[in-house]
Amino acid sequence: MAELDAVYLDLHDLQSARVWRWLTALGMGDRVEVRPFSLEVDDPWDCDQPPFGLEMLMLLEQAREHGPEAMVRTLDAAFERIGPEVESAHAELAVWLAVGAEAGLPLLEYDREMERLRAEVGLWQAEAREDHGIVRTPTLLFDTGASV
Repeated sequence: MAELDAVYLDLHDLQSARVWRWLTALGMGDRVEVRPFSLEVDDPWDCDQPPFGLEMLMLLEQAREHGPEAMVRTLDAAFERIGPEVESAHAELAVWLAVGAEAGLPLLEYDREMERLRAEVGLWQAEAREDHGIVRTPTLLFDTGASV
């Protein structure tokens, strides 16, 4: 039987939020590897100013470096706040700050590491497309190589 290895999510996507809630309800939130995938940007390396969704994925990559608990806190906080009301730059900044603070992430570290974090998101996204044929989120990836 195939085992779930990873899930590709976009922190600005309501369907990704739904899948994350399913995984946590099934007790799998801390056992499955969450990988970022931007629906806003085809190539995270090729944008001068990262849009809000990409910035949120970069925040998720920072959380990865602070351990599984930080990842879960970041995902929970981000998915509690997404929705159509997050449309203005002011609202986006407020959400980004709230998610980072609730996850306990050092936001000054984020500022210093932005380019590297964006590159990490780009690497995950390139792997998703090139190795697994993934084109959108949410996508589940199984140990057999199958994706849904």
